[in-house]
Amino acid sequence: MINNKEKRAIEAFQAIRSDIPDLEEQDQPNYLPEIMENNDNLEETYQLALDLWLSSFNPNELKELINQYLKLVHCKEKTKNLQVIKKKLKKIRKAGLIFGTAKHFCHNESPLPSDFIKFLKIMGKLADHFEDEQGPEKAKKILEITENVSNIDLGYISTDIDEYKLRIEVFKNRAQTFLKEDKLTIPNFHKLRKELLHIMNLYQIAAARDLNNKDVLRTFQFLVKLNSKLGDIHDVFVAKKISGEIDYENSTMTIPDDIKQILKNFYQQL
Repeated sequence: MINNKEKRAIEAFQAIRSDIPDLEEQDQPNYLPEIMENNDNLEETYQLALDLWLSSFNPNELKELINQYLKLVHCKEKTKNLQVIKKKLKKIRKAGLIFGTAKHFCHNESPLPSDFIKFLKIMGKLADHFEDEQGPEKAKKILEITENVSNIDLGYISTDIDEYKLRIEVFKNRAQTFLKEDKLTIPNFHKLRKELLHIMNLYQIAAARDLNNKDVLRTFQFLVKLNSKLGDIHDVFVAKKISGEIDYENSTMTIPDDIKQILKNFYQQL
């Protein structure tokens, strides 16, 4: 049963996820609005992300979804129900990723618990292999770990704004190091994208925290588009990995010049 706080969290996040057009050069923010000014902001961010997670993750409902998937995925004719399940699982994973960001940057105990990281990783793998022979194997692993995830301590232990800034600086420095390279291994490109996703999630939570702050909302929407561009690039390599065309771990790639410049500009402002 969803309580009022969790319902407000769902409504706030829905309010900022309107249709977002394609990324254009002029979408690059002229400046980045401050989203964490004090320790209270850190706690508010954590609590809002936690409320979204609690409203999205129900272990019994998740197990039921997975069991339905395991029954349907073996059918020769794929049904609409399979796509409904995929959409629901994506929603749970997205809430988990948002909460994971808040836990990493706003909580004294960082990084995330290993079972939570493993859960999100397997959920991502299931999405990649949803309709192929590896899908059921990933789904069964989710069943195995769901109970552990439901028992994770979600209580807030405060950190401070200086520690938050240090954690941001680690991400910024790593991204700028990657962007100096002419070529990246595909795993490093994926890491660059995942860490941008964390920054995007921080702005997403901040936009949901204050629905009247249009500068934060615009920055979040810009990051959604930029992250989507990186995701499209990565998806090509994932497809080639699944088909056996490439050795994913050891292959390299070049970031398109326009996307690379946008990333450089963003991290210089961060």
